[in-house]
Amino acid sequence: MDIRHRVLRLDTCLQLIRSLDKKENVDKELTGNIVITHYNKRTYKVNGINWEKHPLSTFEQKGEDGKTQEITFLDYYAKRFPNLRITDMTQPLLIHNPKRKDRHRGQTGPILLIPELCNLTGLSEDQRNNDKLMKAIHETTSMDPGNRVNRLQGFMRRLGQSTEVKEAFDKWGMKLDPQMVEVKGRMLKSEELFLANNKFTVEANADWSRSLRGKFTIFEKTSIFS
Repeated sequence: MDIRHRVLRLDTCLQLIRSLDKKENVDKELTGNIVITHYNKRTYKVNGINWEKHPLSTFEQKGEDGKTQEITFLDYYAKRFPNLRITDMTQPLLIHNPKRKDRHRGQTGPILLIPELCNLTGLSEDQRNNDKLMKAIHETTSMDPGNRVNRLQGFMRRLGQSTEVKEAFDKWGMKLDPQMVEVKGRMLKSEELFLANNKFTVEANADWSRSLRGKFTIFEKTSIFS
């Protein structure tokens, strides 16, 4: 097992849309990015923006009697997720093209998402240029072995306390060992790196940034033209 991290932002896609003045800028900023929905915490890749549809637009939905009926996005979310609130009826909808598993479930057309109910993931350009923020993210995501073990053991404890997980494992005749597997290993000595006229040893945490700071490389000027 490994530990993965995803940056979740507090601003919604609607807030981003409102902050931009042109549709081209909205398309450029959102298309290709990953968003996470408030209601099911699933992530979706934004493949485009549908500027013609909005929360009051309708789509076809099968009822309990099996008959197809027209329902607005607003009514759909109100019935399915009563605690959610959509306030902007003019916002465009985000387009997510169905993946293979979605198509296997019968979802052939694009999935349309409400920007107000989606949060952005990842870092903006301004955030990437914030040295203090990037340092804090690095300290959180680059865990030493001790913290990594503690995180994984905490994950195992949560699995063991889950009734649903226990029922599923019992059904399969499986159980998880609460202790991690121990194997014999050896530590390789640090390698020496050469940069121009400088020589330094790679640090134990494999972070070269401190050693590289202030150093420079001399490149020989060459030409590919005769």
